[in-house]
Amino acid sequence: MHVQAHRWLKWPTLVLTVLCVGIFSYGIIVAEPTPVEGRVVLPARKADPPWRTFEADEVDHGISIPSDTNVIFHIPTDVGRITRKVLFGMQSTTIRYWGYCFPDGYDFENPVTTHGFPGKVFLSEAERAVREKIRQQMFPDISIYRPPTKTEVRARENPPVGRLIRHQLEVFHGNQTCYVMTAQHLPLGTDRDGDLLNSKVEDNEATDPNNADTDGDGVTDGLEVLSLNTSPLRRDTDTDGLIDGIEDANRNGRLDTGETNPLEKDSDRDNLCDGFCRLPRGGRVCTEFSATRKCVPSITAIWRGEDKNLNGLVDEKETDPLNADSDGDGITDEQELFNCLLEKKQDC
Repeated sequence: MHVQAHRWLKWPTLVLTVLCVGIFSYGIIVAEPTPVEGRVVLPARKADPPWRTFEADEVDHGISIPSDTNVIFHIPTDVGRITRKVLFGMQSTTIRYWGYCFPDGYDFENPVTTHGFPGKVFLSEAERAVREKIRQQMFPDISIYRPPTKTEVRARENPPVGRLIRHQLEVFHGNQTCYVMTAQHLPLGTDRDGDLLNSKVEDNEATDPNNADTDGDGVTDGLEVLSLNTSPLRRDTDTDGLIDGIEDANRNGRLDTGETNPLEKDSDRDNLCDGFCRLPRGGRVCTEFSATRKCVPSITAIWRGEDKNLNGLVDEKETDPLNADSDGDGITDEQELFNCLLEKKQDC
């Protein structure tokens, strides 16, 4: 029975095998292949940075350089000299930017095609710090105790172009044409009044670009904005009666020994103004039976202060705004004033 079944299945198997071989051969030799459509998806390409050009009059009025943009700018011809920090804003030292200035008489119709930049390069403090970090990674300190590796030797022999660029330009002059690229917005402008604030920063601060001391307090706008943090638009920032130029007696933009703080009304914390100022009662009722440091009977307005004539000196009958107990008797200057008022003396 088994042998008979094998005989019957042998012929159908042979026929199917022949048919399969025939179909396969026809598909290869005779039939045309049906095209299969496909689409290659390429990675998104970052667009090239745009280009901007700022003329000399725009720079003179002050402009903001946009980030990630190739910028060409022209310095006005009548600018004598201006430092990099002022040109790009003294407060921009934390911003990464770099650029170069073309040499005088550079022919833009026939640009230089040699290796490197056509002029001197400038780098911000932040950019220099990043490049120095890269340099130290590539060229670490080598000594007899730490010889260079093969990778370090190869890096020294073939340093990558661009990473080892050195800062070359710190002072700019009129009629220069320069290129700059910045990672953040950068204030660019001239400094006509010489107060260390360029015209764009002055526009941001609402100060006068043609007046080095807009509020006339004796301290230049640049020192007030960059060092003292006082207002360049208010003569007396802390409203203690003393103008900022008297508190910063040597007008160097720093709080030195012997100077009161232009940002604090009460430098010695004795509850008396450094200068002379009026203290409101705040709506409190004052009777002949009540007396506090802010409410003294028969006194309609309380004026308190240590420098009564506002001249910045400790004169006779004045207390020291830098010493809470000027005479050293153990009684604070405020308490002595309060006692004087209670005794209804005329010269307190």
